[in-house]
Amino acid sequence: MGHWLLDMIADKRTQALKEAARAQLFRGVTQEAPALNTELLHEVVAALELAMLDLDAERLGPDDERLAFLHKAATDAFLLMRASPLPDAQMAAATQLLRASALAVIGNHGAEAAQWLRTLEVEQGWPNLPLNSDNWGERCRATLADIWLRLMCGKDGDDRDVILARVSTLRAEQQELEQNYLASLGGVEAKRSALELIAIYHLTKAADILAHFIIGGVEEDSNQVQSVLDLHFVGAIAACDTGNLLELEPLTRLLARAAKQMVEGS
Repeated sequence: MGHWLLDMIADKRTQALKEAARAQLFRGVTQEAPALNTELLHEVVAALELAMLDLDAERLGPDDERLAFLHKAATDAFLLMRASPLPDAQMAAATQLLRASALAVIGNHGAEAAQWLRTLEVEQGWPNLPLNSDNWGERCRATLADIWLRLMCGKDGDDRDVILARVSTLRAEQQELEQNYLASLGGVEAKRSALELIAIYHLTKAADILAHFIIGGVEEDSNQVQSVLDLHFVGAIAACDTGNLLELEPLTRLLARAAKQMVEGS
């Protein structure tokens, strides 16, 4: 069993993976950035993500062959994204890192992604996110990216403390800043932004739960933890669907799948 989209991009996928492998080898011997066909890499990553989400085992049933295709598509997408240069825009760069890390976890390469993120942090620093922006929407998006990247980095007590503090601060400031933010927007945009915030709140709460369970070592039944996480991911996806949030929805689905595997592997 395969997937029609994977069949369609088979040749491009092979070519893109060769490009990524060459780039990885190049970086191992020089600090200069290698020349890459980034258009090809982005095209193949988009197709792999789409196929992977369509193959999601939770929707289509626990089929071993389907799972194997899902994991391989996620792994290849991670390898291509790791080789791709980060966007100049800081929020876009953080989102690319988060997508790549989630794909790595789904492909059973979470430890490799964690090491990659730690190396990036040491060598060039993570993207500089607007965690204290006066714009509530920007602040929420930045917090979401930051805490999930910290989760992807692995079991570190300092990261856990930062995650919990970020979520706590977001909750404390929500009542005061959210109302003014939405009031500054008009009609349809305000409604769409409200739905985006709902999705983000669900995702930050999911990160809070995972930080306690995975990094904090809280002894809870994994099935109970997963049930609570599912409620938040379902809520986030519903908000994305209603608001037609075309960028946040696929990221949410990636995080949901990655979170499930993080719980199972803890």
